[in-house]
Amino acid sequence: MFNYHTSEIYVYPVKSVGAVKMNSIDVYERGLRFDRHWMIIRTDGTMISQREFPQLNKIQCEDMGDSFRFYVADSSYPEIKVDKSDELQNEIVVDLWGAQFNAFRTQNRFAEWFSDYLSEKTYVVVNPDRIKQLATISKPSYLNFQDGGPVHLVNLSSVHDLSEQSQSSIHPMQFRANIYIDFKTPYFEDHLEKLIINDIAFKVVKPCERCIMINLPPITDQFSKEPLLSLSKFRKQEHKVQFGLYLAIDS
Repeated sequence: MFNYHTSEIYVYPVKSVGAVKMNSIDVYERGLRFDRHWMIIRTDGTMISQREFPQLNKIQCEDMGDSFRFYVADSSYPEIKVDKSDELQNEIVVDLWGAQFNAFRTQNRFAEWFSDYLSEKTYVVVNPDRIKQLATISKPSYLNFQDGGPVHLVNLSSVHDLSEQSQSSIHPMQFRANIYIDFKTPYFEDHLEKLIINDIAFKVVKPCERCIMINLPPITDQFSKEPLLSLSKFRKQEHKVQFGLYLAIDS
């Protein structure tokens, strides 16, 4: 088992919104504390994402201790501070990429902030009753609102190689990972099954499948053609473009 240390650790308190860099973070079965803690939904329970609202990518987040501060990068919209503690309201069925499960509405003022920003009525939900069978984990796992696994890892050497192959400047944050490590060798992560990061043991769940969302550079709402165009030429397996890994805590 390989042992690594990194200071590049990020959480995304709201799914499809900006990241917060953490100096230290609690790790538990669902992943990193406060990662994808909240999700924005329509009134019918379906997820709202950057795919249809790329302006969400302009929202940044700052850790204020007992709260998070959310603001738009160009200061074109009023900021808001949101307490980290939640008052759970009525339960609602939510839909995340076709999977349906229950969650609780919360943070009404935050939901109104998003509704005004997106010009669409939204709710904010928390505490999903979500269980998913992960590929390399024997028992079903609990998740927040992550996509394929509790923790998302990207190799910085792979990002550098991708920038060279695509002849463009690819920012690591375009992949919205939790942990960034320079393994010194591009795509070294393809050969990992288990690893230790900052004294925490992780097991590889599966490669991360990529879509057009990685073509959205940080703090913009304009898509480009890269890096998905280049990745599709040399990182496609069974018709799926792969880059980075999903990890689970190895108990």
